[in-house]
Amino acid sequence: MKSFLGKVLLLVGAAVAILAVAFVIFIKVFTEPSDRDENGKPPRAAGIPADHEWYGGLDGGTWIHCDPQNDLKEFHCSIYGESGSLFGRGLYIPSRPVVPPYEFKMGGERSIDLKDQQGEDLVLKAEGWIETLQGKLLYKNGEPVDNP
Repeated sequence: MKSFLGKVLLLVGAAVAILAVAFVIFIKVFTEPSDRDENGKPPRAAGIPADHEWYGGLDGGTWIHCDPQNDLKEFHCSIYGESGSLFGRGLYIPSRPVVPPYEFKMGGERSIDLKDQQGEDLVLKAEGWIETLQGKLLYKNGEPVDNP
């Protein structure tokens, strides 16, 4: 009987120890001070131009600036990652006509997601030569074209 009781107490002690460690880890992770604001916006890294806006949340995002051209039929955009790396810069073409007002959601070298007045998602797709982390790459309709 003593050995059974000893095993039970040992198991209970191990379970309590595991729960205590899990609790400490949980508190450490979720109370760690963050450099992000309440919307998940990180501080602007060096090299990200002042006219770029943050689009994303606590799990990540991108800094985007686009100049609409030709009655919103094309956009000259640049997209930076959170750390300040240039993801893409060049010409982006909408997947359908854009109805203002519009707001950006997220972006990368191939495309930029946005939502317009129709409430529908649409995509600006990379077109032509785009500056990327890998150098200048040629794109057609958001897809790479025979790059070296």
